[in-house]
Amino acid sequence: MLLEQPLDGVTVASPHTLHHEHAQAALEQGLHVLVERPMTTHAAQAWELVRLARDRVLHLMVPYSSPR
Repeated sequence: MLLEQPLDGVTVASPHTLHHEHAQAALEQGLHVLVERPMTTHAAQAWELVRLARDRVLHLMVPYSSPR
């Protein structure tokens, strides 16, 4: 399984309905996570990921590009 490899972090760019599941799995493996927008499909799921990252002292980021 990919998450069992020696990684520092992952980018979650799967279909948005799977973002929560994939980000949660990575955080639970102790990996930093960059998750594409939308972060999750439900606010409660997003807050759950934030708490999980905070509790494990991991980075959880959502990229936002600046308009040109």
